[in-house]
Amino acid sequence: MNTSLEEILGLTALSKAKIIAGKKDIHKNVSNIMIMEGHDVEKWVKPGYIILTSLYGYKNEKKEEFINLFKKLNELKCSAVIVKLNRAVSMVPEELIHTCNKMGLPLITIDDNIGYKDIILPVMQQLFDQNNRLLNHYKDVNQKYIQLAASGATIENLIQQLDVIINNQVDIVPDLESINYVVSSRTYSSKVLSAGKSEVLKSDQFQNYDYYMRDITQYDHLHPDVKQILVKLDGNETNKGYLCITESNQKLSSEDYIAIEIAVNFINLEILKSSALKNAKKDSVNEQFDEFLAGNLPLDGILPEIFEEKNFQMNKEYRSFYCKIINSNDSEKNLLNQKITISSLENRCKIYWPRIVYRSWIDQIYILVESDDSIIEFKKKLNTIVSYIQKNSKSKLTIQISIGNRETLQFIPDISKKCLSNLQIESKLENKDFIISEDDLGILQLLPFPINKTEIINLLPDELIYMYKKEPELIETLNSYIKNQTNITQSAEHLYIHPKTMRYRLKKIKNKYSIDLDNPNNIMNMGINIKLLKLL
Repeated sequence: MNTSLEEILGLTALSKAKIIAGKKDIHKNVSNIMIMEGHDVEKWVKPGYIILTSLYGYKNEKKEEFINLFKKLNELKCSAVIVKLNRAVSMVPEELIHTCNKMGLPLITIDDNIGYKDIILPVMQQLFDQNNRLLNHYKDVNQKYIQLAASGATIENLIQQLDVIINNQVDIVPDLESINYVVSSRTYSSKVLSAGKSEVLKSDQFQNYDYYMRDITQYDHLHPDVKQILVKLDGNETNKGYLCITESNQKLSSEDYIAIEIAVNFINLEILKSSALKNAKKDSVNEQFDEFLAGNLPLDGILPEIFEEKNFQMNKEYRSFYCKIINSNDSEKNLLNQKITISSLENRCKIYWPRIVYRSWIDQIYILVESDDSIIEFKKKLNTIVSYIQKNSKSKLTIQISIGNRETLQFIPDISKKCLSNLQIESKLENKDFIISEDDLGILQLLPFPINKTEIINLLPDELIYMYKKEPELIETLNSYIKNQTNITQSAEHLYIHPKTMRYRLKKIKNKYSIDLDNPNNIMNMGINIKLLKLL
């Protein structure tokens, strides 16, 4: 995999070889050696090839043809060209030397008394021995990681083992721009002061994962400016990570990259295992919570595990609320943002109420907290949380919250059902943000959910139902008039119509539908009836 041209030139068979161009580029890797007989090199030359040739067929009139051939070899990432002299040419033409120097392609000459076989066999043996060493190194490193995994090693143990093998600090960072280590192989790691942009690192040495490289400046008087190699780890959209190797002690070799590949394999396996265990525990907790909310988990003096972990108590009062998150559209990006919002809501709640249990769904979350706040204080804190979330959201969100009364755990299942019912009723009435408690719904909190449409229709005046069917714009007019406390100007502004139009509509409601708009009690009843109408 990684034998350099410099090592190849150290072989006895090439002791008398002369480098006549590209001397600065003899660090290139060598993967194979072949004799060039024809010019169809694009069919068989691969990166890392050494080309043996006598420049057979070279003539002055074919000079451009050979220059283009050498350019093609360089494009194919050929590592070097070795020319055997005195077979076709007694010396390499100056034009080819100039071209190779310009491209950084090493050009080497050998005497005609050296056979191709004398070079090919030792080079192939060198490559074979190197590959064999790498294979043995792979087996040794893989065995170490198998033993570590069998002993129940953590991710920290896995990266510490990699540190020992490659003699360089190993860390995990959350993203390609971050300079903060989430996990480190060393107790005392040098603080990164700044980092350049991460560039994709392409090589034949590593194909299984995405590699990146960046320059960093760290707080280390011996090695302040070094390179970091980053490898993408498995993870979901909200939980990404990169293995980060700092080349402080030495530059990474082929053996090191083999160790990195193996380490990443086992780290990803550990990530998968941890994620599976976490999801299994979450499913178990959710199932228990669902049973509790459904009233199927009797509290016979024994606290369920979900409450015991949070140190909840039977005789204390707790407050709960349902929160619904509505996106402007259902794109995949917005659905992810919805999930992030629910997680953010939970985390922000912990700032005010450290003892918290919750159950989340795709677009909804139920939260139960230990709180002595009055309903006014509780609403104020929720308002602060909602404002923060909406300000930092990447998409437009509507957040609707229904708060339950404070009760002991024994009565929370009934409270939660009422709380959810109130949320569903208010969501039917309003398509904007709201934070409500039971008292805010007034008489509507007495309605069962799901709503029985027939029962509601029987409660509504016939003239209101007829108006709703024939002239629904008059229903909106009446609703705005009631909401704005019978103020005609404000009601008109709310509907974006002229006050004269508002007066005309109100007169029509009075005359055509015989609705008394001068009676305060009648106005109040109409407000309730319109809400009931919206529930249909």
